[in-house]
Amino acid sequence: MILKRITKIKSVVDFIYLFFSNIFIKIFGFFRELILAYFFGSSIIFAYYILLKTVADFLSQFTFGNALQANLLPKLSQHFNSHNNPSYNNLFNFTIKLLLILFIISQFIQLIIILMLESEYTLQLILLSFLLSILVVGNFFNSIFFTVLQAEGKFKTYSIANTFNLFVSTFFLYPLILVSNIFGAAISRILGVIFIAKKYIQPIILRERGQEVKINYNDFSFSILLLGNLSTIIILISRFISGSDGSNNITFFNYAAVILSVFLTSIVSNINTLMLRNISVEKNLRWFYYSLFITISICLFLFFITYNYSEPLIKFIYQRGEFTIVDSLKTAYYFKNMTLAIIILLLSTVICQPYFTLDKKITNKHSFNLTSVIILSFIIVISITYIYNWEIIYKSLFSLYAMSIVYFIFSIYSIITYIKHEN
Repeated sequence: MILKRITKIKSVVDFIYLFFSNIFIKIFGFFRELILAYFFGSSIIFAYYILLKTVADFLSQFTFGNALQANLLPKLSQHFNSHNNPSYNNLFNFTIKLLLILFIISQFIQLIIILMLESEYTLQLILLSFLLSILVVGNFFNSIFFTVLQAEGKFKTYSIANTFNLFVSTFFLYPLILVSNIFGAAISRILGVIFIAKKYIQPIILRERGQEVKINYNDFSFSILLLGNLSTIIILISRFISGSDGSNNITFFNYAAVILSVFLTSIVSNINTLMLRNISVEKNLRWFYYSLFITISICLFLFFITYNYSEPLIKFIYQRGEFTIVDSLKTAYYFKNMTLAIIILLLSTVICQPYFTLDKKITNKHSFNLTSVIILSFIIVISITYIYNWEIIYKSLFSLYAMSIVYFIFSIYSIITYIKHEN
């Protein structure tokens, strides 16, 4: 009885650390966006930067955040609970092997896009792509060992590390932009990654040898990597479509998505992390019902704000420096019209979380077919956007809503699958 109470209290404390950490992260992120909007507004070079960054962010969804947690967190949690002195040298060596492959893939895709743009900024974009590829591999490395911290229940350390990451990158952003223009946006993020790797990841690697966790390629399922971060992947695909015509429309999509994603990453993602770990250990849906209730409350609040205060909110946040009244109106249009899709994603990402705690034999059995159906659906959606001669803004919104609905259908199927196998 006492142990259960302690566990409940610890879960509450963990959530508080995660929650307030993300408040600070969003504050720093808010200042980052203010600085970027002030210096670049909707300039074409910034639009190209976001387009390349979309590729980097897309790759990161398979190597960062929920997708990686869904693959590794259950196994690492069970390993930590089973051994008094776990160490992770095998995990470190395995991670290093993947970094070069990830870097090459990132560079290859970005270079293709740069050549297709045929812009006057080709040399600058090639250097930007190099910096963004470094950022991708750095995030992957840190994310692996952030998952270790979560598996060991060290959410306080995890929260502080995440906060310092964005603090460092925000602190150096302004002077770096003054010195190196658009390159400063990428370099500042790399500095944050290096800082937390040195301060928080290195001590894990240098631990005294103990019970090694066994990690190999079989622990990574592409299906789980895709399904685990599907909500963010959908946003990134839609963002890419919004800039696929080489215009600056992607800047308006991005400014709106940044604000809306606050709800996706600050509260709901933290709830999902705690839910994933608790269900992995306890096999109890109590946390699922808590998460669903909180998410529905957030969705109602989000709907009220966006449908009543879109324009004044965007003007208050962004309109200064190079960010004009026209930029505010175009961003507000996206902000308002993306809301329902984001709400669908918020609900879907919570509903599907218990599925990732099922035994790998079960998830492997279902995930391949699910992934195939989802990818096929996405291909059909994207094809439709290019069959019809719609304006780019309608193409991006159509793809966002259509893919969000596909995700919601998957989430319903996933929770039914979980209940069927665990009850």
